[in-house]
Amino acid sequence: MELLSDAFNAGWGKLEVLAAMNRIADQAALKLDAKVQVDVASYLKKFSRKS
Repeated sequence: MELLSDAFNAGWGKLEVLAAMNRIADQAALKLDAKVQVDVASYLKKFSRKS
C-alpha cells in the first residue's frame, strides 16, 4: 500500500501504477520459475547418477 501511495504522490496515474506492478510481478514470477527449473534439473541430475 505504501508503494501505491508513493507512486500516486509522485504523479503516476492508476493505469501506470497497475502496469508497473504487473510487470514487476511477472518478472518476479519468471525468476522464481527459473530457480525452480534449475533446482528440479539439479535434483534430477543427482537422481540419475544414483540409478
